[in-house]
Amino acid sequence: MKLFILCLVLCLVCLFFTLPLLAQGGRETSQEIDDLWKFKNETTLNTTILTGDSDSVTLGGEEKFVAKKKTVTNTFTSGVTYVRDHVFNDAIPVKTASRDIFAKDKLLWEFYKRTYSYFGGGWLTNKTSGVDNQFDGFTGLGYKLLVLEKHNLNIEAGYRFEHQTTVVPTPDKRDSHNIALGFDYLWQMTESSSLENETDNLFDMESRDNINILSQTKLKVEIIKHLALSVGFKLRFDNTPVPTFKKWNTTSTTGLTLLF
Repeated sequence: MKLFILCLVLCLVCLFFTLPLLAQGGRETSQEIDDLWKFKNETTLNTTILTGDSDSVTLGGEEKFVAKKKTVTNTFTSGVTYVRDHVFNDAIPVKTASRDIFAKDKLLWEFYKRTYSYFGGGWLTNKTSGVDNQFDGFTGLGYKLLVLEKHNLNIEAGYRFEHQTTVVPTPDKRDSHNIALGFDYLWQMTESSSLENETDNLFDMESRDNINILSQTKLKVEIIKHLALSVGFKLRFDNTPVPTFKKWNTTSTTGLTLLF
């Protein structure tokens, strides 16, 4: 009996000194986990309705990959829309196949509380709007205006350079230096549904008339784990479009999104 009590006391003493070490080790493990990169991927296949320079129903797809580590976030987005029957301008309808493709990468660094800097670049070809190739680079500052459980709002201001090659009426090159103002908003309605909007406004520093607006809205509802129904709407406005093309273009999408 005395031996049993002695063993029990020794076990309690060992436990008393071991528990704090285990707790400290758990905190270190949690910190190590926080230091690791976290990844999120969304792959979407859409049925797409185009209006403006092209009035057609077609197919498209988008990819969004996010890598985050502490105060650094990198977001890569890309997409393609296959247009089998589109119109170059009102006067001469052109029936041919076209692929409108874009790719964009944006790196964000939160250097002070809610304030962050960002920079990145992108490329696109959008022949349904007369753009053969466009390369752009951008940089600026942003502020996380709302950081709530269900609502997040970021506002941004910066500079953006665009180099554009057009296809009609004759190949031409256009460069623009722009003041960029924008915001992105996320509403996490429920655990399985969200609504997000990203709007960019570009004001040419050399021409007051050259104004561009791109607004993208997307609703996602998770059906089952890793699979969601998505509905999107994209509005594009170019106050000085390629000659013979329209100022307003819209893209409406309905599709399935794989979430990982």
